[in-house]
Amino acid sequence: MNTVIFDVDGVLVDSEAIAAQVEKDYFKTLGVEVAQEEFPPLVGSSQVGSLLTLAKNHKIEINTDEALSYFFTNYEKLIKQDSFAFDRAKSLILDFKKIGVKVAVASSALKAKVMLNLSALDLPLSTFDLIVTGEDICRNKPNPDIYQLAAIKLGVEPSSCLVFEDSLLGIASAKKAGMTVVGLTTSENAEVIATSGANYIISELSAIPYFETMEQLKLFLQGEESKVPPVKYGANYIKVGKSPFPKEFTIKRMIEMARKTRENAYAPFSGFKVGAALLSAKTGRIYTGCNVENSSYGATICAERNAVLNAIANEGVIGIETLVVVTSSNPPYPPCAQCLQVLAEFTKSEAEVILVDLEGNRTTYSFNSLLPLPFLFSKV
Repeated sequence: MNTVIFDVDGVLVDSEAIAAQVEKDYFKTLGVEVAQEEFPPLVGSSQVGSLLTLAKNHKIEINTDEALSYFFTNYEKLIKQDSFAFDRAKSLILDFKKIGVKVAVASSALKAKVMLNLSALDLPLSTFDLIVTGEDICRNKPNPDIYQLAAIKLGVEPSSCLVFEDSLLGIASAKKAGMTVVGLTTSENAEVIATSGANYIISELSAIPYFETMEQLKLFLQGEESKVPPVKYGANYIKVGKSPFPKEFTIKRMIEMARKTRENAYAPFSGFKVGAALLSAKTGRIYTGCNVENSSYGATICAERNAVLNAIANEGVIGIETLVVVTSSNPPYPPCAQCLQVLAEFTKSEAEVILVDLEGNRTTYSFNSLLPLPFLFSKV
């Protein structure tokens, strides 16, 4: 990796709470009380998008120009009252510059806000090789446009870029662009960031120690991962990462995600909806899938296989640590034989397969009890 790209709000500067307060104050002038819980889903949105979403939530119309004028006037007053740059933000940027790494900023915010935020770092703008804002693109995060544009303007491959992001929208944007992402827990809790697709998770920039090479930084981000011997999962050997969450917490989260994904199933012929969630042994991330039927019945794809495809599309070869399948049947149905064969390619024999009905009742099997003799090619 030879390029680092920072989001700004919630990454370099602790600005999310300030922006939320200004927005709350603006809507109060319109006689509308905005609740604090309305703001987390907006993290990573553009300023215009955030204001319009809040207006829509409360079924009112706003004058965008007037709203932005109010926002910037009051936002600037608040940020000048105190330093709100995160510890380590400035020194980390200088560390990257010192070792010859390109440093860029890609924020979905309007340029005026980005410049106000960057001023808190007390660095000349020439420090940055590129500054891209929401005004430079048509489609904002979670679309990959802003990061794709950054790579093009910097003249680098997306795969050579390391991105620091704090929002689910931003992480999704950078991942879609083909970049490696460090997810910070400054705006979302660790449990949420763990399901985002981020390659690495840290609390904030101050967690990063001094380093002299990108390899040293990479080793820090990987932690103890490089010391773990690979484990066989089906036909593949996987370096198993350490999950930061208790097992039962993870399973409950998987059930919740599988149940929610099941609602999106396309099952006009059978009327039988299925949701699946698998846990990646390598990253600890959860991937979901639902069944998608087809007029040509043989083209139907089951929920379990869709979850596998989703996981591979995001991180390549995977190892399946746990599988959850949610159905409406009681007792809940297991994966079909075709799905079991596909799962066998990536699943260790003792992996847990947890079948759940809509009442939350669970039945747990080991994978090899469902498919004791899978067909697998030996890899030489």
